[in-house]
Amino acid sequence: MNKIFPILLCLVLAACFEVPVEENTIAPKSTRVEPLSAEQVLKENSSEALRFEPIPNSRIRFFDAQGRLMESGVKGGFYRKVLGRTPHNRLVLQDFYQDNDKPYTLPFVAVADAQLKIFNGAAVRDSRTVWLQPDGSVARVSEFRNGKAVGESWFYHRNKPFAYIKLLNDKPKKTDVPIAASAASAVNASEPVVAIVKKNKPVKSLKKINKPIINHSSAPEEPDRSLSRGAALMYFFYPNGVLMAEIETDGNKQNKITLYYPNSATMMQIEDDGSQSSRAAWDAKGQKVTPSDVSVEADVLALRIEYGLNLMGRGQGVLAELLSQ
Repeated sequence: MNKIFPILLCLVLAACFEVPVEENTIAPKSTRVEPLSAEQVLKENSSEALRFEPIPNSRIRFFDAQGRLMESGVKGGFYRKVLGRTPHNRLVLQDFYQDNDKPYTLPFVAVADAQLKIFNGAAVRDSRTVWLQPDGSVARVSEFRNGKAVGESWFYHRNKPFAYIKLLNDKPKKTDVPIAASAASAVNASEPVVAIVKKNKPVKSLKKINKPIINHSSAPEEPDRSLSRGAALMYFFYPNGVLMAEIETDGNKQNKITLYYPNSATMMQIEDDGSQSSRAAWDAKGQKVTPSDVSVEADVLALRIEYGLNLMGRGQGVLAELLSQ
């Protein structure tokens, strides 16, 4: 079982077992991440941003809700259009909701000799892919190269950045920053543009949450499971874009979780190496407190983190069960 879940449980249920409390009195400063805005995503990945030769009257392929190829359109399904061909002879594709003909993705570049009957997953993709909600808002942005996931994704809720994950080959490093490449960059064969990362500084406690923070049913079906394991750096955001939580994991025993207040001050930090854990907590002004003093705020954030972990394929429902006990 992923070590993140028991650690998060201890975050919100501070008395679940005894762990040493750090004696540090100074709250660590937060990592300030500049989120990739939905407006930037829509602009950089529009048909106008891509350079391709249109292919008129191309064949339309139909898929059901699970992404299986169908002979014709089905309720709740999707369909795929071939929009054109890039200067490098790659097809430009776009998927649509069957029920309302609204885009399910923005245009994206396919791999050479693409198998267009493959709907979900990475195999057909060779650029950033942007998934949209039925209302046109951004749901997810993921990077792909040569039919493989790069292991970097942004997730959105109501067109606001909600979570970010980057898979790492080794132990997480703070020098690993979010990439912001566009489908247009794949067409132009250019290098990805790197987003900004800077540095910054640590409210009190509730307990029972009676309704989910976010409606889980709002996001389109997960396109691939490439983010579900391995070392990773994860960020979670408040609706206003302020960093809410940060998780560093080696995918096994080494885990570090930091929660932040809406004012960017550090709320709680927990480190676990598989054999022992340490916890430290602060109030919104940076004064040292006990973890139980911030258990209510941590409880609220844990629900939001759980939602993000589920989107990344790292949730498995375990955290929700533990929190409800």
